[in-house]
Amino acid sequence: MLIEATLQTALRQHRWNDALSNLDRLHNAKAIDQPTYKHHKMAIYIALADEQTNNKDQYRWLKKAYTIDQSFAPLILRLYRHYSDIGTPAQIKSILKKAWKQRPHPDLAACWAQIIPTKIQKNTDLLRL
Repeated sequence: MLIEATLQTALRQHRWNDALSNLDRLHNAKAIDQPTYKHHKMAIYIALADEQTNNKDQYRWLKKAYTIDQSFAPLILRLYRHYSDIGTPAQIKSILKKAWKQRPHPDLAACWAQIIPTKIQKNTDLLRL
């Protein structure tokens, strides 16, 4: 199908808006199923976010991707870095908790380890007081 070929070309050339347009056309024509459509759309949103130099623009694309899948570890890690940069621990805990419940992943565990101090760390901190 011609639309599939133009989608693949747009993806290879990083023409994300063209890729989104062709993806929508394929979906509307029932040429791809809903899970495939959502997966590709989320991947394009993440690619768009990765190309942004402005944190606000990057966050906008990540949030769009997040509305599609709240448990995709590479997306959660990007949001984790964003929220860490702007200092919003409540948001960090929220996205990690939701993602972990849906699809546990070792990279998410590493994020938890960075934000939740262990009992040993707490006791050591208390001894320093």
